Amino acid sequence: MGKVGKLFSMLLAVCLMVGLTGCLRSEMSQTSAGKGGEEGSKEQEAVTPELAEGEEVVNIGYSGPLSGPAALYGKNVLNGIEMAAREINKAGGFQVDGKTYKIRVVTLDDKYLPNETGTNAKRLVQEHDTPIIFIPHSGGVFASQVFNEKRTIF
Repeated sequence: MGKVGKLFSMLLAVCLMVGLTGCLRSEMSQTSAGKGGEEGSKEQEAVTPELAEGEEVVNIGYSGPLSGPAALYGKNVLNGIEMAAREINKAGGFQVDGKTYKIRVVTLDDKYLPNETGTNAKRLVQEHDTPIIFIPHSGGVFASQVFNEKRTIF
C-alpha cells in the first residue's frame, strides 16, 4: 500500500471512529440547536491544531446539517469529529511513514439538502484540499457520488 493509501486508510479509520462517538456531547449541542435556520452554506474551521516543527496538517471535510430540520443530529456528529480531532492532535497527531500529521476539521452546512452536499464536497476538495469528507447522511453521499467519480483522490 502506498503512502497516500496509508494516509487515506488512517483518515478513514479516524472518521469511522468519530462517527460512532458523535452523540457523546449532546448537552452542548442541545443548547445551541435553536440557532439554526441561517441561509447559505455556513463555513467554519472547527479545529485548528498548533503545529510543531516537522508536522503537517491534513484537512478533514465535514458537510452535514448544522441548520434546518436535522441540525441537532448534524451538530452531534460534528461534536464527535471535533472531539476525536482534538484528542488525536493533543496526543501529538498520527504518523504515516515517519511523518507526523495533525488534523484540521473544515465544516460546511448542507442543511440536510443533498444538492448542497454535492456543492460542499466540491468546495471542500477544491478550496481546502480535503482528502476525505465526512457526510453523515445517505442523501448527501449519493449527491456527491458524481463528483467523487470524476476525482482520482476519492
